[in-house]
Amino acid sequence: MDLSTTIEWQFFTVDIHLSGSIVADAEPDPGILSWSGSAWYHVSAEDYDDEDYPELDQPPRWEAAVTKGYALSLRDQDEDFAHWKVLAMHGVVVDPYLASSSIPRELDGISADYGSLARILSGNELHPDLLDMIEGAGSRAILIDRVGMAPAWRRLGGVGRLLISRILRMFTTVDTAVVATIPFTIDLYENANVPATLTNIPASTRNSAACEERGNHSDFASTRARSG
Repeated sequence: MDLSTTIEWQFFTVDIHLSGSIVADAEPDPGILSWSGSAWYHVSAEDYDDEDYPELDQPPRWEAAVTKGYALSLRDQDEDFAHWKVLAMHGVVVDPYLASSSIPRELDGISADYGSLARILSGNELHPDLLDMIEGAGSRAILIDRVGMAPAWRRLGGVGRLLISRILRMFTTVDTAVVATIPFTIDLYENANVPATLTNIPASTRNSAACEERGNHSDFASTRARSG
């Protein structure tokens, strides 16, 4: 199955899950909401036409799609169709207005990575240097901890970035000031077959930030989603 020529975007769906406490003395702090998101691809046995579907009178061996890197996992599979989980991501939403304790301390208690991301804050507010770089008057921050993508879907010219932006749009609101993560150095365009595209989102919510530690201080870099 050649994904570089057979991707049908109308067969993609995305879903999200949000959870959080509702009272001040709860654990975790109500100002930190956990979220996760997934992107699913609906594929037919007819399209899944490699050696794992060798004869028309035999059902496809869908589990091989995971082994071959087409999917992270499966759901709703039968002899005709299946849903492949192509991408999964998770993180937290930081909402200072709901916080009852120190957000940086709470984040550091979750993991070292979240502790590093807490550098976008000054106390329970966004860092002043960051506020100078972004538009809008929002106060919430969406932190991305991990993103996983099925190997066969990588290096196709921005599929992952498009799916990530679509998932984030589902819960990015007008009071969201920034989306932050710790990026890994990758070659975004090597062996890409099609140009990368990202969907537009409102100016007040389209800012993302990466924080890089240098010595004993932090430098902020801001990027905006662009239409291709």
